[in-house]
Amino acid sequence: MRNNIFVITLITVIGFASCAKEATTTIPQASAKPEGTFTATKTGSFVAAPGEPAAGTAQIGTDTKSTQFVKFGSDFKSNFSTGAVTVIMSKTANYESASGQVVSLVSVNGEQFFKVTPSVSSEFKYVILWCSAARVPFGSAELK
Repeated sequence: MRNNIFVITLITVIGFASCAKEATTTIPQASAKPEGTFTATKTGSFVAAPGEPAAGTAQIGTDTKSTQFVKFGSDFKSNFSTGAVTVIMSKTANYESASGQVVSLVSVNGEQFFKVTPSVSSEFKYVILWCSAARVPFGSAELK
């Protein structure tokens, strides 16, 4: 029994370490500012995953040059205990089977813009916060 607890604890620690801050050299720039005016086409509020404090708003829209962006509002907050969290556009809110487009990595709270290249179709209506290496969901926002 003690060995089982030790093994489970060890696996959990390894899982969290795999998304550790050491990966910051691969984190893209948190934000590419929109040119001109950003116009939101859909907005949603983050719903935290169990045990994770994700909150705030997310939007998808375009700038003056029709470049698509995901925007986190100034009220955006999450727990970055794993160092960085992957931002994924998905067709469903299911974290583990999220099939979609990876937009960027995020590692700070507050307002941010993430350039979406290539643009996502209207089928992608969820912004998911997920650490795939540790299989830890942080939250999601349905864009309406």
